[in-house]
Amino acid sequence: MFSRTLWQQHFKQTKWILIALWLMTLFLLPYEYYNAALSTEWQRLQSGESYSYSYYWEPSGAILLQIAAVVALACALIGWARANQMMDILWSMPFSRRSIFLSQWAFGISHLLLLHAVSWGFMFLVKKTTIHDLYQDFTVWSIYFFLSFAALSAVFSLTLFVGTMTGNIVSQAVLSLILLLLPLGLFSLGNYMYRLHIPEQQPQYYAQMEPIQKAAVALSPAAPFMDLSISYNLDPKGRAPEQPGEQWVSCGALLMPYPVWSLLVSPVYILLSVLIGMRLYERSPNENNGKILLYPLLAKLCLICAAVCCGLVGGAMATGRLIAPAPLLFYAISFIAGCMSYWLLKRLMRLRLAWPGR
Repeated sequence: MFSRTLWQQHFKQTKWILIALWLMTLFLLPYEYYNAALSTEWQRLQSGESYSYSYYWEPSGAILLQIAAVVALACALIGWARANQMMDILWSMPFSRRSIFLSQWAFGISHLLLLHAVSWGFMFLVKKTTIHDLYQDFTVWSIYFFLSFAALSAVFSLTLFVGTMTGNIVSQAVLSLILLLLPLGLFSLGNYMYRLHIPEQQPQYYAQMEPIQKAAVALSPAAPFMDLSISYNLDPKGRAPEQPGEQWVSCGALLMPYPVWSLLVSPVYILLSVLIGMRLYERSPNENNGKILLYPLLAKLCLICAAVCCGLVGGAMATGRLIAPAPLLFYAISFIAGCMSYWLLKRLMRLRLAWPGR
């Protein structure tokens, strides 16, 4: 699991992705935090006594880039290793497949842990040496880094698990992204089909489905970041101090509008991904490398499910802009789109992705 030889091989395979992940995170968090402090200090000097401190941050842009980099990291460890014959080299070493898989997982998780620890340290240093220290409580940032580490670890574990079922890097990346969005996608389809058949109950339906929608979104590994924000405002009402030297008390909040149980989603993803992925990696049929999926039975099940989902999505896209509900038209288009998707996906399943030089 912590073999130096294996980790050296993993680093050779992923060094450029790791460099990009580190630079990206340090730029989007500590560096931008420092820039915000400089801007706030300049505003304070310009405003004089009428100054009121405010700070707002949301991780939407940062987390999307981090998720993309983490998915790429896991794809490089398994998917790219299948393409450039690195997996053959790993399997020829005196290590069990279980040890190799666990070393890949530990390698990625260790880098994520170190990255968050270093980023937290730089952020704390910036906070203590800038105007942020006068108004902010760093506890909310500590909570954010904990949530970030848990969520990105879940994304990495899930993508690594997907790599034990797929035969090339492209299918690993695509299937991983689909699984990340699957809970919200299924809810959206169910939501559309329900409104299609019972339009007269739409007002009540929206009120009833709001908690279900939040639960569906919370089932994604990246749930802790959706609509999360950190906000500070020295004077929320915009009132100036009434007496010279009077100070307003700052208020800060880590806003996370999803159920508390969503915090357990990431550990569950990590545990299941590692346990199931380890078993699949031990039984990985190397002769199917290059195909979309390694296991024929799994390929048949995924083919049917993908065709049904593609058909329903096609029907929803075609009839979604109609003024009046049209259930028959929806199902007709869904059937045609599903058949076309099945025909196309079945042929894609037979293909074997080959890379130059193999």
